[in-house]
Amino acid sequence: MRGTCPLCLNQETVEFRTTNDDILYHRCPGCATVSRDSSCRLSPENEKKRYELHRNNSEDNGYIRWINSFLDFALDPAPPSGSVILDFGSGPEPVMARMMEERGYRVFTEDMYFASGKPEGPFDIITSLEVFEHLHHPYDVLIDLKSRLAPGGRLCLSTEFLPAEPDQFESWHYRSDTTHIGFYTQKGLADAAARAGLMEDGCDGVRYIAFRLAHRGTSC
Repeated sequence: MRGTCPLCLNQETVEFRTTNDDILYHRCPGCATVSRDSSCRLSPENEKKRYELHRNNSEDNGYIRWINSFLDFALDPAPPSGSVILDFGSGPEPVMARMMEERGYRVFTEDMYFASGKPEGPFDIITSLEVFEHLHHPYDVLIDLKSRLAPGGRLCLSTEFLPAEPDQFESWHYRSDTTHIGFYTQKGLADAAARAGLMEDGCDGVRYIAFRLAHRGTSC
């Protein structure tokens, strides 16, 4: 046992290797998070190149339907017109940000590779569509995003939850993307968010989960 869980910060994780591609992972016995070992991750340069291969754009009807499915979750109930939103991890082409602007919201973007700067907020909504599986330090990100929520604000994430049975992990499609380095359960994310000062505020049981400030209008 070695390593530290990037989500719950447990000091002891269990190593295992996949048999078909020999990738080293760490599973947390506390929150069940599975993280790809640092030796098996892409360099920042190659990671960016991988993201630049994405061809998601506003002309792709399937992609637009996929985004709208998330927005139906994230923007329910619908925030008042003019609400301020941060799209965290907006990607090479901020299609979702533009779609939210078309709904009448003021939207800022943040992405370590494609959107320079760090908008401070406060934000009424923070969205993060298929980002948390790419993060090296997800708990630190939860703390940071929570600090930028307005009183009553909502953080809405999309990241596919781990299969119910650990032995399904190796054949799971979601881990085939080499930029996916962290995988979580609903409970693991909810418990980490609670420690960060957030409370769960909706989940579809598959990949969407939302949080609100645990103490609205006060510091946590």
